Amino acid sequence: MRNHVTTIVALALVLGGCSSSFEHGVPLATLSPTASATPTPSPSATVPTASRSPQPQGFRPLSTSFISVRSGWFLGTCGSGVCRELWKTTDGGRSFTRLTAPPAPTTEIRFADAREGWAFTSRTDVPAPGLWRTHDGGRHWRRVVRDRAVISLEAARGEVWMVMLMPDGLGPQVMRGSTTGDRLTKVMDVPNRSGFLVLSGDTAYVVGVQGAGPIAPSITAVDSTGAHARHAPPCTGQADRAFDLAAAARRELVAVCFGEPSAGAQRKSASRSVDGGLTWRPVPDPPVAGYTSGPGQLAAFGDLTLLTGSRSDVERERDGGPWRSVLTTQDGAGFTYVGLTDARHGVALSWTTAWLTSDGGTSWRALRFPS
Repeated sequence: MRNHVTTIVALALVLGGCSSSFEHGVPLATLSPTASATPTPSPSATVPTASRSPQPQGFRPLSTSFISVRSGWFLGTCGSGVCRELWKTTDGGRSFTRLTAPPAPTTEIRFADAREGWAFTSRTDVPAPGLWRTHDGGRHWRRVVRDRAVISLEAARGEVWMVMLMPDGLGPQVMRGSTTGDRLTKVMDVPNRSGFLVLSGDTAYVVGVQGAGPIAPSITAVDSTGAHARHAPPCTGQADRAFDLAAAARRELVAVCFGEPSAGAQRKSASRSVDGGLTWRPVPDPPVAGYTSGPGQLAAFGDLTLLTGSRSDVERERDGGPWRSVLTTQDGAGFTYVGLTDARHGVALSWTTAWLTSDGGTSWRALRFPS
């Protein structure tokens, strides 16, 4: 799924220097000392409410990754929240098989296909969380990076891209390799202190959200040859603090800029580009209610856009029309993630529940995992 849904989520990263040891490609196993196995509803429709009841007690979804409209994985916490559970569906969430979960502190999963997958944590305050790898669809996991953090990872078209935080304060680098191998090659240093990755076709967009000194927020498009082209995001307002980015089609992007949250509200503006971020045109502003905080909370496919966040509903916009609330939480806590596999199928995660849509976000079905 796009955006986090082969989640293709997109995840936070922090600025960096370089490390020549990756310049010519280094097997992942050499990076580890010991590679051990181990707002207001639309008046024309009733907005569904995300209830806690469909989830087994104690299970809370953290991350999801779909490779088709039927096949996907859900990583979550169990019991005390320290342990992990991993569930797979091959029938669009009608039934689930429990697999071996990667251990804590992993919070994110990505799968490229039915066999190749990765697990990591997007938190930067966890000492050396490393990277876990599976070649059999999540039945077995092996730790392939031990002494540094992978804080952003996306996979598509036979390639995996990641942002690896170098040790000793050297900062992160963008790396890429084959989805079936364990060898990575350095692509570039990140020009900003934080950001995330978005993949679209044969282009990877490295999104720099927070500037370092005079460096402004940016979008760097990297093509299959490794050539870079840097573009300015559409966030020009003085109140704009950061922005999220999603790919709607090849060279078609959607951006939502947002300011500091205050008293349950946050200024947001949305734009679309049809030339890979060279130029932008405004679309209707999303509702101010709720807080959007960045990667994984914006999804797009064609003319459809979904947006969510903390203390937010899932909001839907199509073809330049008004934003409408399509899913809300019972406790008002909002959602952590939304993604789209195609123009009809998508997934949303609240703090307690996973939801699927098969009609472009108009209606949603809560998932029930085995207890």
